Amino acid sequence: MTNCVLSYRLPIRTAVTIGIVLLGVPSALAWPGQYPGSRIMGGGGVCAVYSDDPRRTDTDFGITNYYVGNYTVDYIRALYPEFTIRGIPETARGLPAAKRDLHPQNRPPAGLAIFADEFSTTTSFQSMVDAELAISYRVFASPAGPIVFDIDVSNSGRKSKRVRVSPVVRFRPPPRGFDSITRNGLFTRFTLFDRASVGIAFL
Repeated sequence: MTNCVLSYRLPIRTAVTIGIVLLGVPSALAWPGQYPGSRIMGGGGVCAVYSDDPRRTDTDFGITNYYVGNYTVDYIRALYPEFTIRGIPETARGLPAAKRDLHPQNRPPAGLAIFADEFSTTTSFQSMVDAELAISYRVFASPAGPIVFDIDVSNSGRKSKRVRVSPVVRFRPPPRGFDSITRNGLFTRFTLFDRASVGIAFL
């Protein structure tokens, strides 16, 4: 999945909206789950569990369960967006890896705003790498089928910024292969399993 990446240069005082789409079949609402900050999204052909809540004690966050067709196979352990700023990767949880002599740093809970309604969950934070960048993304189950990350990156500074956005994905079962297609200008990267294919695309 590493070649499914977008890179943007943000002009002064502008914002860009990006969509990461996890393909599926028709679904509808997001409901509260039993775990801290979790949401169950979709239903029918696709069902996902999503949480960025810092009260979770495990290292997996974002989409932490993903079922296609039925509930016999849970395909995804974690799926979340990663933002690379000045060569340093950053997520909603903070700085996950040591680069440029920086040690991994968790984002203070007060620095992470999470808002949920019955249809979606929105995660917002200021970049720990560049305080002039504000990042926000809304996660919801589209009526057309996919689970969507609707991402906004805003630059309040006086210089343009480059932000690289990529999905981080950890699967539960080992995939048997990969495939890619481009249709109507939309590039989709598929991970193939015995009973289903999971596709990720930028919109």
